[in-house]
Amino acid sequence: MLSKIPKSAVALMAAVVVLSGVLFFYRLGAEPFQDYDEATYAEVVHESFTNHDFLSLHFLGVNYFRKPPLLFWLMGASQTIMPDVQTADRMPAAAAGFLAVIVVMMIVYAVTGNGYAAAFGGGILLATSAFLEPAREVRFDTLASLLDMLALYAFFKARTRRVWLIWLGAFLGLAILAKGPLVLYAIAAIVAVAPYLREFRIFRHSYAWGGLAALLLIVLPWHIYETVKFGLAFWHEYVGVQVLDRVAGQLFIVSTTNSGYFAFLAWFAAPWSELFLASILFYPFLRHHMTRELRAGYIAALAGAGSVLAICLITQTKAISYLIPLYPFMAVALAIMSFALVQHMKKNERLALCCLGVALLAIGLGYSIYNGFHLNPDYGPEVSLAYEEQAIGNYLRAAHAPTFYVYNVTTLGSVMYYNGIVQPPWLSAYSHPAPGSYVLYNTRDAQKLTAEYPSVQFVPVVSESVLTLAEVRSR
Repeated sequence: MLSKIPKSAVALMAAVVVLSGVLFFYRLGAEPFQDYDEATYAEVVHESFTNHDFLSLHFLGVNYFRKPPLLFWLMGASQTIMPDVQTADRMPAAAAGFLAVIVVMMIVYAVTGNGYAAAFGGGILLATSAFLEPAREVRFDTLASLLDMLALYAFFKARTRRVWLIWLGAFLGLAILAKGPLVLYAIAAIVAVAPYLREFRIFRHSYAWGGLAALLLIVLPWHIYETVKFGLAFWHEYVGVQVLDRVAGQLFIVSTTNSGYFAFLAWFAAPWSELFLASILFYPFLRHHMTRELRAGYIAALAGAGSVLAICLITQTKAISYLIPLYPFMAVALAIMSFALVQHMKKNERLALCCLGVALLAIGLGYSIYNGFHLNPDYGPEVSLAYEEQAIGNYLRAAHAPTFYVYNVTTLGSVMYYNGIVQPPWLSAYSHPAPGSYVLYNTRDAQKLTAEYPSVQFVPVVSESVLTLAEVRSR
């Protein structure tokens, strides 16, 4: 493929790949795990190593049916290679983000046949801070996004080489093992464009059965294993609670809103979210000047992005991370639309548009670095809290504390992970902390704690702005 692309375009694509490597992997393990998702997933992998069991997952000693296993398997494999656990556990999601940039370029090139457009598409995704920042954390959505894009790429390739139908089935199967419901986004993109290209006939090809076999071989074994071992309890949590209940009700204590989604896109996916909306408005006027392939690529990307947004808006349980699969589709759509515009411009107009594109990429990259590396003060509180929890957890581990008491603190995930003490007891009106034990409390509650337990003294051993760990001593 590269032999057909001008050397300057290859150089631009290579530059995007190199820069992606830097931004996705540099100081990946520098910050501690954050509550709750990162610390929870890290603990699941830790318990899998402890139990020597990566098939039936556990969290705090209890069966963990909330997520499919693929990311946990990759995290475990990463830990066997890398000595630093924080880097190792974040590596699969970061690698998925890195590869997603490459796959976006592959899709854009498959549609446009233009290396410059491909480099621009990859650059857009890299310059989307709302994609880079979570990709540097332990996230299921980034891995699922990569597999959705690989499935879309396989579909486009299968139009000329039917053997790619097997890869299409394999990628869809892996997407289910990554985060089941997110496979719908790739399916939506393919279903939307297949009738337009009159390509449903390819699914009657013998290789389509091979693709279905690949999908079932990937998906069924683990699901059958869990069903045989745990029965309906597995499906009640895995689908009933984690999928159906999320659609119908609010499962999070702290959640966003539909307006919050749009506000986030406007700020943290800028300037691409605004340009994506503009491309949708402009498409009816440009579509007659676009080739059939360009229209197909844009429709597929638009359908994929639209399905992400539609499900986010409909689902009652809302989280900003649910938007992650939107960004690769958006990058593909913008690159294709930009290529279509350039094709119908004069030389001076093309130069002006290219200069504008470079300027937007520079702005987007700056914003990605600002947010992706948590230079933005908005990330300060959660990052500081993670460092506090790590310091407290490490102190308890070094002190060989068998347990610790919790007083009015809900952010415990990272503390429990770093000290290895799961499910510490809560202080209540009926419990009396013994001298020599430890109590974790919000720093602002120091006076309240002392007033409730006047018979003992709380001596801070780790005192931070949000959390304090104190040793209990006799008065």
